[in-house]
Amino acid sequence: MPTKTKRQRIIIFALAFSMLLPFGLTGCKTGENAVKTKIKHVYKAEFIEMPEEALSLDRLFMSDGKLYFTGYSHSEEKSQNLLYSMNQDGSDLTELLTFDSNESYMTALTMLPDGTIWTVFNSYTVNEETGEYSENFAMIKYAADGTEQSNLDLKDIITDREHLYINSLTADSKGNLYFVIEDSVYILDSDAKPKHTAKIENGYINTVKVDASDNVFIIYNDNTSYKTTVKKLDPDTGSLSDILSLGSASNFAYSMTTGGEGSSYDFYYNNSVALCGFRFDTLESVELCNWINSDVNGNQIGAFLVVNDDKIICTVYDETDYKQKLIVLNRVPEEQVVEKYILTLAGIYVDYNTRSAIIAFNRANKEYRITIKDYSVYNTDEDYEQGLTALNNDIIAGNIPDIIQVGYNMPTDSYIAKGLFADLNEYIEKDESIDRSEYLENVFDAMSVNGRLYELTPAFSIRTVSGKQSVVGSASGWTMDEFNAVLDKYPDAKAFYDVTQSAMLENICTITVDQFIDKNSGKCSFDSDGFIQILEFAKTLSDKSVWEMENGMDMGEDYWTQMQNAHYENRVLLQVEYFNSFRQYWELMQGTYGEEINFIGFPTDNRNGSAISPSFKLAMSAKTKLSEGAWQFMRYFLTDEYQDTITYDFPVKLSRLEALAVEAMKPYSWTDEATGEVHEYPSTWWIGNESIEIGEITREYVDVVMNFIRSLNQVVRNDTDMMEIINEEAAAFFAGSKSAEETAKIIQNRVSIYVSESR
Repeated sequence: MPTKTKRQRIIIFALAFSMLLPFGLTGCKTGENAVKTKIKHVYKAEFIEMPEEALSLDRLFMSDGKLYFTGYSHSEEKSQNLLYSMNQDGSDLTELLTFDSNESYMTALTMLPDGTIWTVFNSYTVNEETGEYSENFAMIKYAADGTEQSNLDLKDIITDREHLYINSLTADSKGNLYFVIEDSVYILDSDAKPKHTAKIENGYINTVKVDASDNVFIIYNDNTSYKTTVKKLDPDTGSLSDILSLGSASNFAYSMTTGGEGSSYDFYYNNSVALCGFRFDTLESVELCNWINSDVNGNQIGAFLVVNDDKIICTVYDETDYKQKLIVLNRVPEEQVVEKYILTLAGIYVDYNTRSAIIAFNRANKEYRITIKDYSVYNTDEDYEQGLTALNNDIIAGNIPDIIQVGYNMPTDSYIAKGLFADLNEYIEKDESIDRSEYLENVFDAMSVNGRLYELTPAFSIRTVSGKQSVVGSASGWTMDEFNAVLDKYPDAKAFYDVTQSAMLENICTITVDQFIDKNSGKCSFDSDGFIQILEFAKTLSDKSVWEMENGMDMGEDYWTQMQNAHYENRVLLQVEYFNSFRQYWELMQGTYGEEINFIGFPTDNRNGSAISPSFKLAMSAKTKLSEGAWQFMRYFLTDEYQDTITYDFPVKLSRLEALAVEAMKPYSWTDEATGEVHEYPSTWWIGNESIEIGEITREYVDVVMNFIRSLNQVVRNDTDMMEIINEEAAAFFAGSKSAEETAKIIQNRVSIYVSESR
């Protein structure tokens, strides 16, 4: 049952909207009463190309105004760690040190103010006579010019631990070194001689940070409060201060760093929306650099270094050309920011694809600009729904974003019932460059309510159930009676491998929820015979997965072979599928089952047990004053430019879907870079201990998949509050305290009330 707080949220949300409706939640014409404004917290990003061999970039240091960073390269011949230096403007890029790491790997590196470099390399040696492994930690000191000055055994320095799992290595301006190992900080002098050890109680230290004033802080996870905590460390005594609060910033402590000289904040952190500054005296976080406003994808930021509040340097993986780069970001004065029409895109979590599209849109569009409000930053360890609550509160207050990335747990039905979303069919019909017949219209129809399309998805996977045609037949679906009849034919077989009671209910209630809740009217039918039979079948399953059982990890030597052969040998008849490619169909048929299969779906009264699972969904506010700009952005996901990038799901555009089908019919291949020769190799599948060639899918079976995709007419709908009700009442039935009929009636009553209150 939803908690009292959740139920109150639902009721308040519904009542608030009933009061807002008379005040006009209908859309306005684009530009009506809209004015151009300026975005805030803008930095200008300069991307600096890195050497081709630098496959990854990580640590960043500043010394005497010069930037230092490490990279990693790999080839068939050798692997290397690399240390580079350059000026802050990207000039004078120099490779200082190359560390071959074929037989060892770098676990730590830091730099002292005089340019001295300390590294730690981890390696293993094997005693040829006994076969025993020994772990070695070499602590090597280099001069600024790369000359090796000393090579020490870290085990001779840190002697109170058998295993040296180094979390981080940091230096201060006096040359002190700080090793973090689990719950302790080891303080060494500039010659690596031990000074003090500081240990925390009941926690795990993430890192040590040193600010421009040589204040030393340890950041750790407290195992009692389950909060990220900061203490100040005195390097001369090894003593720790009282706990320093991070407030809401503790959610992002994993990315915290201190700033350089002239920095205004005690810590800086990246919450993927912006780089923020935090002060201990006010316990407040301040947004400094908004990534989207600065045309940078915050999800791609790696290490970052705050030179001062006006300059930030980051490592980033640039998805446009698939290269590691450095970004130098300089703050743009407000008077230089160009005014545009500003749209807000909001979501509980705004994903990578959407962020990348926003950046491309913002760079190209002269009239409109999109900003992001990612409500996931409000989530806490105590309340993972705080972001959803904050979004609902904003909507209740009338602060409805122009575009919403619809999350799995948003009360979408309520938004639609209250008229908050615009009908996207109107925009598709008016868009001369979009021909609806070139798309999977059944996907648009399945996502529609009362003939209106309120949510747009560019791609999808499919949730269904597979089985051998020789077992389940070739029909497009089945009822619970037909499902049970098949199980009766195979009394010694399991229906599914490792599907629990709760997992079965959740699968059926999210994939076939349209069978039990009419999406147009909200009418419920959980008291049907079909749902009663579902409850009765679920009761026959285990309440724990094999991994949750006491012997879950002790399954015997032949466990995996037996599992791989289970469907082949009819010991397990069915499999729940998260299906998203043509190759996957072929692998199931040729590998998992060994004969022709059928996506028969979950058993339901109307034999419709498969559903579309959107990769992500976007909706437009019916109240936006900038609908033209909102559509200019949303339509991008239907264009060839975006659709042709879809690889791991099924695209909604038919031409791209066909291109993926053609690609699946070709053998895998690789190209010899030296000769340019293309080498093909067949697809294979493991059955027990044997690898077999299964070839590629043929046109005949491509068409089977195509027809199946076109047959789908319902969408997966997730509702955690509804599932709480169902799971709570079903638990009483599974325990034997209620009958299936009684349980179904209670679920029908409670879910009906829940749906009514939230619409």
